[in-house]
Amino acid sequence: MPLLKIQTNQPIEPDQRKSLLRKASAEVAALLGKPERFVMVSLEQNPEMLFAGSDAPLAYLELKSIGLPGERTQESPMPSVT
Repeated sequence: MPLLKIQTNQPIEPDQRKSLLRKASAEVAALLGKPERFVMVSLEQNPEMLFAGSDAPLAYLELKSIGLPGERTQESPMPSVT
């Protein structure tokens, strides 16, 4: 089961959260060629986060999936889902 974890130090409005989760789920399914019913997306907002010593707005995405072909693991990061 693919899992996309999204963490951001920014608040997200409830209607935007649902939209983001739906878009991310569909994008992961399309990128991995898996049915969306097997895709899980997790969103964590407002954790204290720093990048390069700055607390400017940021997001961290982590995608895990079992059984990806080796040639797929070196591809560029997932495109923006905003």
